[in-house]
Amino acid sequence: MNVVPVNGFVHVSMEVKEESDSFVLLPDDYKAAENPYKVVTVLADTEKFTKGSKLVVPTHVIRQIVTDEGDFYLIESNHVMAELR
Repeated sequence: MNVVPVNGFVHVSMEVKEESDSFVLLPDDYKAAENPYKVVTVLADTEKFTKGSKLVVPTHVIRQIVTDEGDFYLIESNHVMAELR
């Protein structure tokens, strides 16, 4: 499937960090605090960003789209806080 974002959305990927085994006993429902910002990588050129650009965005604005063929992530271009160069 080819994703073609429209209306100012940008197709991005995120680094997924693997959870390491903990030597401290924690409750089953414990969830570590999530960083409020993430660095994402642009997967397709847009008017504002080129493929491979690294962008800083608030974590809560990343939209995960789940399909039968896989998941993909979109952000709105106006939510980008910075471009890492």
